[in-house]
Amino acid sequence: MTDVTVDGVWSGSVRRNGTNNDNFPSTESISELRIDSVGNAAEYPRVADVLFVSKGGTNQIHGSAFYNYNGNALNANPNVFFNSTSVQLPSRSVNNDFGASIGGPIRRNKTFFFGDFEGLQIHQYASRNTQVFQTAWRNGDFSSLLAGSNPIQLMDPFTGQPYPRQSDYGVHQSRHQGAI
Repeated sequence: MTDVTVDGVWSGSVRRNGTNNDNFPSTESISELRIDSVGNAAEYPRVADVLFVSKGGTNQIHGSAFYNYNGNALNANPNVFFNSTSVQLPSRSVNNDFGASIGGPIRRNKTFFFGDFEGLQIHQYASRNTQVFQTAWRNGDFSSLLAGSNPIQLMDPFTGQPYPRQSDYGVHQSRHQGAI
């Protein structure tokens, strides 16, 4: 089992019996990452411990900003190298990861501030194939289901008996008026 601490505070979840992913710091705010394992100090009781230490403010104002774009336009196409049409292209996906940080003095050599923001937008698009029913079916005529090598007989859900004619079951026809 692994423990994750951020500035000495355990970021685990008692309810989920593990790490709480919502408490992970932004990459812009990490000044130190340490992984302890095998022969840990008594303050780290687990087999492995991941420790994050946050950045702090200094006597000079400093900051940073970043933007990371990850979309299909920049990703490799598996069909290019193998000239294969059997490999299905992945669905279109665009990830935008962006953020900024700033730190500096409030009172020189006494009090400092540091803050950061990170946003992640994931846009996924997928194509779907749909089927529109035959015109006869939309009008309530299912007689075509009886044709072929594997006929399908429609059953009346109220009586459990087959309909005498498949065209008896229709959108505009009802054997049981007022039934829900």
